[in-house]
Amino acid sequence: MPASDNGVPPREYTQPCLTTIVESASSSASTGSRVTKSLAAVVLDPMSIQAAARNHGTAWNAVNTAALQAGYEHLISDPTRLDGATTIGGRMVDVTGKPCTVRHAGAEALVSWSSEVISALRNGSVPKGDVLAAARVSGIAATKKVPDLLPLTHVIGVHAASVDLEITDEGVRISSTVGTADRTGVDMEALTAVTIAALAIVDMVKGIDRSTEIRCARIVAKSGGRRGDWKR
Repeated sequence: MPASDNGVPPREYTQPCLTTIVESASSSASTGSRVTKSLAAVVLDPMSIQAAARNHGTAWNAVNTAALQAGYEHLISDPTRLDGATTIGGRMVDVTGKPCTVRHAGAEALVSWSSEVISALRNGSVPKGDVLAAARVSGIAATKKVPDLLPLTHVIGVHAASVDLEITDEGVRISSTVGTADRTGVDMEALTAVTIAALAIVDMVKGIDRSTEIRCARIVAKSGGRRGDWKR
């Protein structure tokens, strides 16, 4: 087995196909045939490929390039390294040097539906139960899950969250306010709160009106941080 790029002998692996991929990328990114055969052998775990590449001293870029040439980009994109080094990816902005400050954000959304749903809400006859309570809890819970849904957002402390709902003739107006004392804002948390609350409402009433729709989800206000206050 050839030595790695940094002269250290490569380790043995329980999945020989990973070793073959890394060796192929090490020797030449154009060796698409060898990479193709290895990739075709199994459904690969991108994290395992990345670990193998690092242990062999091979740049992840070379592995990624070889796989792209072989036509397997859907198996190679690495969700754990979103820093622009890969062909497919992005980066999480470094906020370690920013001070923790008090920040708030607000968002709103509208769920529109037929008069039949409005009547069922007002008289409490929705089969699934309390629509507004389910939506409120769903929205608040969602503010704590944003990094799981949007991988380039930061894991921050959600120190305050509220979701308010108002029944109108047009539908339900949803508003959220989220607060933190951290290095970056909570605008995505606020927007996630209203959109997940809206989805919860659709789920609760879809049996009554299949035409129910989510409209106009948007950020309406931000405060704190370097750029200060903003309102729509």
